[in-house]
Amino acid sequence: MHLAGDFHFCASFRVIDAAHFHAEITATLGFSPSSTVTRGSPIPHLAGRTAKHDIWVLDSPISEASNWSEHLRWLDEQLRPHLPYLRSLRQRGVEMDIFLGYRTDHDCSSFDVSPGAADIASAIGIPLHVSIIVA
Repeated sequence: MHLAGDFHFCASFRVIDAAHFHAEITATLGFSPSSTVTRGSPIPHLAGRTAKHDIWVLDSPISEASNWSEHLRWLDEQLRPHLPYLRSLRQRGVEMDIFLGYRTDHDCSSFDVSPGAADIASAIGIPLHVSIIVA
């Protein structure tokens, strides 16, 4: 059964409060972040609020119409070749996570994540941070 409504998925790999590692992370991974946030900088979509953390972000470029499994597979493809480095960052106390966003206008909805799709988080040893917005 398919429910009518808007459903949007996104996923990002985030490195939190480790601005002194940003250049090293970019050089080691071999690609630039989708964005970075500097602690204290204004948050454009939240008037009057400032960022509480420094964050290096790699966003999945997969369409928001695609489910989390596809976003997570893309992140896995980018990050898995760098597991030893990412684990070493974690061992040095660097906080990382995978952010999963889900937005819908439907008050009763659900989603599936394919078996193994989130394995990259376990492989690195980092949490999944889930945000669900019903608007």
